[in-house]
Amino acid sequence: MWFYILLFSFCIFLLILNNFIKMNHKKIFEITSLIILCLISGTRYYLGGSDYYIYETVFNGLPTLKDFIINFAHIHNYYPTYGFESGYLFINSLIKTLGLNFFGFTLINSIFFYTCLYIGFKKYSFNFNLLIIVFLYKVFFYNTFISMRQSITLAIFFLAIKYIEEKKL
Repeated sequence: MWFYILLFSFCIFLLILNNFIKMNHKKIFEITSLIILCLISGTRYYLGGSDYYIYETVFNGLPTLKDFIINFAHIHNYYPTYGFESGYLFINSLIKTLGLNFFGFTLINSIFFYTCLYIGFKKYSFNFNLLIIVFLYKVFFYNTFISMRQSITLAIFFLAIKYIEEKKL
């Protein structure tokens, strides 16, 4: 628990500090806090999350991309992957093909999520660090430690906000 308290305190410190710096330096504090969150979420190494072992079992049970494409119908009905979305399984297999293990996958997932969060919400926030504090308070643990599939969906939604607002399909 102390770990999360330190993380939250550090982000509050960056939030306060962000109010006293020049506009052109604000991005440094925003990116710094996102990198820290990304590293924590992406390299959490059994730090928490009730579904962590399920996602790890699915990742380890999937073949590389070549065998995934050839045997897709069989893989989709295979026990550890039952009920998982085809796109999510494909991403797992792709990352496994690149030679990364499950911890590499969690890091890539985290980088994707926080990059989309920043791109999607930057224009709506004068002080992005405030958005990070609200995120930490409301959904940090659940969204980045437990629901890895749903975080990908949220990340895509963050990018889609611009197009929804402009009414572009």
